Amino acid sequence: MHLTLCGSPCILLAEHALLAGEALILADTHFGKSAAFRARGIPIPEGDTVADTARIHALVERHAPRELVIAGDFLHAADGKTEEVLSVLGAFFAALPCPVRLVLGNHDRRAGNLPSDWSADIHDRYDLGDLTVVHDPRHAPPERFTICGHLHPAVRIRDGRNTGFRSPCFWLREAEQQLILPAFGTFTGGQVIRPADADRLFAPLRDGVVELPAAVL
Repeated sequence: MHLTLCGSPCILLAEHALLAGEALILADTHFGKSAAFRARGIPIPEGDTVADTARIHALVERHAPRELVIAGDFLHAADGKTEEVLSVLGAFFAALPCPVRLVLGNHDRRAGNLPSDWSADIHDRYDLGDLTVVHDPRHAPPERFTICGHLHPAVRIRDGRNTGFRSPCFWLREAEQQLILPAFGTFTGGQVIRPADADRLFAPLRDGVVELPAAVL
């Protein structure tokens, strides 16, 4: 799905990511969430870290971006930084062919510093031409069009009078000059949003992204 945001050509990807020019942007990977649950006595099996880093590598290989920008909550919690998780993520950084710009989210700040040998540039916000990447929409600079995460937006789609399903979505809030990305991590969940009448919603369905008409919401 092609969009123009503040004069910049962008592509919404079915893999819950965004191509903005030569930058690949995604948000809310929450790596280590399964490990954090296990540390608190909830027997969640590991596997999402390996699967999600593989998904990112596939996107980088397919689109060959100049840089990878992660719009916050790369890590989930301090007790999720197990030896296994850190080993997988260390190999992930080492294998990437492009630089990583990590915009800090609320979970990243609580999780603590990254290992010094991980090749990630750390930012509170990151400017891409006329676009700015922040984590929390509440921290978006009012004079800039911003790409955000944090909210894990989802929408209920009706396919009958009493039936339907829930889908993650891209939430374009044109009045606020914001595009909020769906969460990338497979173990993150989503929050059903209440869009304004002027907002536009785009859902990853099958192998593409479609704009949702108001009639199905």
